[in-house]
Amino acid sequence: MWALGRREPQKAPPAEPAAVSPGRERAGPPKTIAEDLLGLAPLARGVVALIEDALPGTALRVGVYGRSGEGKTTLLRFVEELARQRSWTVAWFNPWAATSPESLWQAFASDVLAAVGPDPEAGERAPETARAGALAGRRLLVLVDDLDRLPPEVVPLLLTAVRDRLSAPGCHFVLAMDPVGVSRTLASARPGWPDGQAILETTLDHEFRLAALSARGRLRLVEAELSRVGLLPARMLPPYLDCLPTKAAALRRLLRGVGRLGAVLRRHDAEEVYGSPLLGLELMRAAAPSTAAGVLGSPDLLHRLAPAGASADARRQALETLAQLVAGEARDRSLPAPAPDGAGAAAVGEGVSGDSEPAAFLRAAEVLLDRPWPLLGYWARLARGEVPTVTPSEARRLLAGEGVAGDMEEWLSRQGTLVGTSTGEVQRALLDLLIAMRQDCLVRAVGGELEEDLRRGLAEAQACLASLRWLIVEGHGFRDAVLSRADFRLLLDHFVGWAHQTAGPDERSARDCEREVLFAATTDLIPQALDILDDLRAWDPDRQAATAEGGALVGQVSDILSEDAAPRLLARFLEADGIASTGPTERHLLFGPSSALYKEDGRASFAEAAGAAVSNAAVQRNFLSFLRILHAATRGGVAGVFREDAERLAADRALIRLAWAAATSGRVQPPHRQKLWQIREALGRRFGSLEDLPAPPWLLEQPEPRDS
Repeated sequence: MWALGRREPQKAPPAEPAAVSPGRERAGPPKTIAEDLLGLAPLARGVVALIEDALPGTALRVGVYGRSGEGKTTLLRFVEELARQRSWTVAWFNPWAATSPESLWQAFASDVLAAVGPDPEAGERAPETARAGALAGRRLLVLVDDLDRLPPEVVPLLLTAVRDRLSAPGCHFVLAMDPVGVSRTLASARPGWPDGQAILETTLDHEFRLAALSARGRLRLVEAELSRVGLLPARMLPPYLDCLPTKAAALRRLLRGVGRLGAVLRRHDAEEVYGSPLLGLELMRAAAPSTAAGVLGSPDLLHRLAPAGASADARRQALETLAQLVAGEARDRSLPAPAPDGAGAAAVGEGVSGDSEPAAFLRAAEVLLDRPWPLLGYWARLARGEVPTVTPSEARRLLAGEGVAGDMEEWLSRQGTLVGTSTGEVQRALLDLLIAMRQDCLVRAVGGELEEDLRRGLAEAQACLASLRWLIVEGHGFRDAVLSRADFRLLLDHFVGWAHQTAGPDERSARDCEREVLFAATTDLIPQALDILDDLRAWDPDRQAATAEGGALVGQVSDILSEDAAPRLLARFLEADGIASTGPTERHLLFGPSSALYKEDGRASFAEAAGAAVSNAAVQRNFLSFLRILHAATRGGVAGVFREDAERLAADRALIRLAWAAATSGRVQPPHRQKLWQIREALGRRFGSLEDLPAPPWLLEQPEPRDS
């Protein structure tokens, strides 16, 4: 057929991966026609039948057209299998290294020789001659994959060679490509050539076009892969059928993404995984990885996406935000982008092709909005790749078999060994998970249609609460670890959200237990009182609880913390700039109704500090700051201090007398004396006289202001 030259043989197609244990297989393309789930076997038989029926002495050039990921390589594998069943010689031609017609010819010759093997009757003839003899009279099938991904300078060389120099009787080519990509490559590599599509039409004798996977084909493929891998139940699929990628490669990428979670998912019960949003989250991650990473790491956006915590308008706005994010990622990755107005997935669908990855992302996001998913934040962290310290299944088994009645410390130790972390981390993870689980139990109980939903939800919620009490009140779980501020805030927000549910005796009993747990946790965190009070911002009207009962609970917590923080705040009078540097929370404690200045011990400390002002300029400055802040607060101009609280304190003659004496114990520079006059006049009007506010001689040197 040809005079074949010598070149180092190219490597054979990649070997099949070694078998792995069930449940750990890597999702990949089917290896044989018997494994065909894409519906490509009939097309492969059509290619082989066409070549088989070719007239003797002819050479066919067949094109297989399809976009990336639609199964072109799988089709070529099936064609190879059918050809070998007919004893044809099959060679995979890899022209990547070719840079000239000669090097292309050498590459082709080497790959063909490697596929043919020597003629057993060749005797002592040279290898090249022996292999040429082995090829004589045999049908040769040459497979070329990913023509559109070849270097631009190679594509025109290959097409010309296939049509002319490499064409020989009995040698048939099957070339797989994306015709659009090849046409663009030809237009850029050979500007003077005719249209790229015309070149393909004159080079190829026949063409077969792959179609996007049908909904049935996608379902069949994913069901088979999920069943084989055994990580997610196939019955999770129906809500997501319209979200599944239409390309086989994208589907396998999705399944590989699920497969990476194998070790973690095996720590969950099957029903728990079935009832999770994990498949939807994985679909979002596979379609737009960067956007998904931001969404999965954003509790605020997840909250707005979750129906249990979001209005219809909030969900619509969340979808619009997602559409904008996906559009940006699509531009970065050169994918079809959603419509620029980003009016949610429904409107976006009008601006993108139905099988585009951005559209698939938004359809999956819409499915997630259709129901209140349990533990959405937990599953989002898992989809991000985080390994949970405690899974819901493990926590439920703990509640059922150990927990309050068993040895929690032993369980914590075993769990820490299982995941390779400290007991303290297990404690905190268990606490956070129990709070989230209890929240979901109560939401399901209240929102369920049947009395059984209510009964079961309340029973599970009570079990979680009992374990929380066991951890915090009895101190078994946190004997050697301190609750973090973040943990405490989760606990408080959860209890505040249900504080108004007091209709029945069981609910009232639960609220009593919640208060016991919360107040015990509050007491444990007394050393962090100021920081927690700063988080609560009880002085901020915009941060008040949604219900009166919730607000009362926050107030009780604030009172417990203030009991310790407020007295310690008086020590600031003895520190440099101790009062001027106070923030809104500290001012609320100092001037508000919980101020230590209304208690005997606090007044004694205040008086002691005032006495020190005579010999300590820093203390005097603090009392000057105290009076300036109080004066401004009576006019409603200080963050953290309510006007009525400031007026109450300003009317306390005994305290003001001490503060005034300390503030005027040393000379004040002339520019600041006018403010002192204003403060003195305002306080005097409250008292009805200036008797308790004597003016020192140096202050009389400053003329009284006309407007105080």
